[in-house]
Amino acid sequence: MGFFDVPPPPEPEPHERHRMPGWFGPPENVLGGVAPLRVVLARTERVAVAAIGASAYPQGVRFDVVVRMRPGPDAEDDLFDPFGHHLRHRRRRGESWPPPDVLRFGVAWPDGRKATALAERNWAGVNEREEPEGPLLSRRGGGGGGLSWSMGLWLWPLPPSGTIDFVCEWPSERIPETRVAVPTAPLLEAAAQAETLWPEGGGAGGGSFQVVRKSR
Repeated sequence: MGFFDVPPPPEPEPHERHRMPGWFGPPENVLGGVAPLRVVLARTERVAVAAIGASAYPQGVRFDVVVRMRPGPDAEDDLFDPFGHHLRHRRRRGESWPPPDVLRFGVAWPDGRKATALAERNWAGVNEREEPEGPLLSRRGGGGGGLSWSMGLWLWPLPPSGTIDFVCEWPSERIPETRVAVPTAPLLEAAAQAETLWPEGGGAGGGSFQVVRKSR
């Protein structure tokens, strides 16, 4: 090798994709089974709270909690962020925890274990390197404005056979702690219909694809 010759580059290290833990969210390589979920949790003269739109996986269930507001005579009556996405900032200002104008939602297992969707609390004590004890609720997007808001949730793990309780409370809207029993059979049946698209951590390379043809 000459003085100014450049040595060949080293062989690249094999890249290992980080595996998302099951309690973090729905698996990316699986299409969940659709479960019929439409549960009205609370309704007043002003607002309604419901859980809708479940997709079930072998690891858990993804669904939405929605808020609908009845139109009022004054635009100032419109809701502003009923799910408290800015709770952390508000807590630093010394306000009560959780604030009364924030909708609280949670899930209760038959054996008394529970999980809540309050920001900053749903991941308390969770170590990403160790599987936590369920149930666990994590937020999976959401938003809205005016008279309609939604919050996506991931419930881990898949609930047990029987029923679980959906629990909500909203002090500023005069909704006391309210429990609604939700049968888990539809969720378990939908989870059994989940489809794995390709093995986790693998797949075809070189831009290959598969054409799926409709049967006539």
